[in-house]
Amino acid sequence: MDIKISFAELEKVIPIIETRGQARPCITGVSSLEDAVEGDVSFAGGVKQFPLLASCKASVVIVPPACKEQPAEGCAFIVVVDPSLAIAKVCELFEAIQRPRPAPGVHSSATVAEDAAIGEGVYIGPNCSVAPGAKIGDGSVLEANVHIGRGASTGLSCRLHPGVVVHDYCQLGNNVILQPGVVIGGDGFGYTQVGKLPDLYHYKLPQIGIVVLEDNVEVGANSTIDRARFGKTLVGEGTKIDSLVQVGHNSRIGRRCIICAQVGIAGSTTIGDFVIIWGQAGLAGHTTVGDGAFIGGQAGVINNLPAGAKVTGTPARPVMMQRRIEALGARLPELFRVFDREQAAKASQSEQ
Repeated sequence: MDIKISFAELEKVIPIIETRGQARPCITGVSSLEDAVEGDVSFAGGVKQFPLLASCKASVVIVPPACKEQPAEGCAFIVVVDPSLAIAKVCELFEAIQRPRPAPGVHSSATVAEDAAIGEGVYIGPNCSVAPGAKIGDGSVLEANVHIGRGASTGLSCRLHPGVVVHDYCQLGNNVILQPGVVIGGDGFGYTQVGKLPDLYHYKLPQIGIVVLEDNVEVGANSTIDRARFGKTLVGEGTKIDSLVQVGHNSRIGRRCIICAQVGIAGSTTIGDFVIIWGQAGLAGHTTVGDGAFIGGQAGVINNLPAGAKVTGTPARPVMMQRRIEALGARLPELFRVFDREQAAKASQSEQ
C-alpha cells in the first residue's frame, strides 16, 4: 500500500519543541534507526541511540531535547519531550490509512435481533450475531464473527475484533478494545463435590453473574474473563490486559493496571489500581493485591500483598530477597563440595 504523509500532517499530531534542518519531506513509512530508509520516520528515545543518528537514512527523526546532533541534508529532526509517545501518534496516522474504519452498516450475513438497540454510526460485520435485548453503542465496530449475547451491551466507540464473544448481560464501557478471540463472560470454573469415592462427582455451580469492563479497557487476543458466580467480575478503567490471560470469576481488577501475557488470576482475587503483573505470573484465589504493586514474571502469589509491594519468584517474595536466594542457589554445588570435603576430613580424623 502506497502511503504518503506530509510533514505538515506530522506537525499537527506531534507537540514539537523545535525542528532542526531545512528539509520538510513527505513520509512513506516508519522504521527503526538501524533499518530506516529514505522516506521513513524514526525516533531516538535516549542517549544510547544518539550514535546511530549519523548513519541513519531516515528522512525524519524524532529526538528528545537532550539530543544536540544536527540532521544531514534532506533530513529533519523533530525535537519533542517524549519521542516514544510522538512516534505512537505518527503510527496512528499510518494505522488509520492501513486499517480504515469501516463505513456504518450491517453486513448481509449478520444476524441482529429485532429488539437489539443499535446506535448511530455502528458497523456490524460478516457473520456477526447480536442477541435479543443487546445494545451496541454509537460508533462501535463489530468485525467478522463477533457474538453479542442476550442483554449484553457495549459503550461508545468500542472495537471488537474478529471472533470476539461477549456473553449474556455483560457490559462494556466506552472505547473498549477486544482483540481477536477474546471471550468475555464465559462461565466461571465452579463445581461442588458431591458424594464420596468411588461415587464422587462434580456438580456444576450456575454462574449467573456478569462481567463489567469499564472505559478504555483493552484485552489482548485469546484472553478470557469469566462471569461471576453472582454479582460481577470487574476490570477497572484504563486497564490493559495482554494476550492469553485468564481472569477467574468474581475477580476485581482496579484502574490502569498492566497485565502481561499468560497471567492466570484465580477467582475472587482483588487487585488494586496501577498494579503491574509480568508474564506467566499466577495469583491464587481470594488474595488481595494493593495499589501500585509489582509482580514479576512467573511469580506465584499465594498471600495478600500490600500497596507498593514488589515481588517475584514462587512463592512470591520481595524482589531483592528472591534475587539473593537465586544467587545463593547458584553456589549450592560448590557449597555441597565444601561440605563433603569437611565431612570426609572429620571422618578421617575420627578413624585416627
